[in-house]
Amino acid sequence: MTAMEVRPSIPGIDLAKGSTEAASVPFAPAILEIGKDRHFWHWRINTCPICGRSHSHGGGPVGADPRIFLSHRAAHCRDINANGYLLIDAEPSRTVSMLTGGAM
Repeated sequence: MTAMEVRPSIPGIDLAKGSTEAASVPFAPAILEIGKDRHFWHWRINTCPICGRSHSHGGGPVGADPRIFLSHRAAHCRDINANGYLLIDAEPSRTVSMLTGGAM
């Protein structure tokens, strides 16, 4: 793993060992976006693995590394009682470009 890579995590679950607990949590690929106010990052899920809808999760302030928010997150699904999902970066090279001054 390079200095620019951040691995997602679920507290108490070792993803590297492929535990059955980890296997029961769906992955939700998300794309990094900058907010309309240009002060905060957002992770956008185009198609939720639980309900099929689009969701957005906060990624912290611009200037900080939004990848630290790639972890287990509560599902924003309406009318569905779910255990959430593991937010993962759908386009890591795009994210690195955005964080290093590339096109947004």
